[in-house]
Amino acid sequence: MPGQTEERRHHRKKVVQEARIRLPGQNNEIPCIIRDVSVSGVKLRVPMGFEAPDVFRLIAPALHINSCVRIAWRSQHSIGATFIADAERPD
Repeated sequence: MPGQTEERRHHRKKVVQEARIRLPGQNNEIPCIIRDVSVSGVKLRVPMGFEAPDVFRLIAPALHINSCVRIAWRSQHSIGATFIADAERPD
């Protein structure tokens, strides 16, 4: 909105990059699109009706991403997620 500024901890870089969501305990991968990325997280465009688990592995070789993420927010077609250490990932 005009006159408002966003305050974020880290600068976001706008991208349009193919990626995959690997579901926990499975080899199944769901295609997605990374729309922006920062050192702390990503915004993903996901398939309509896809119910992502709270924690999953995000793979985007072109961006050198192969990391566990935790969902911070969800909307109909998008997910905001923060990078987490593999040690924080629940089994």
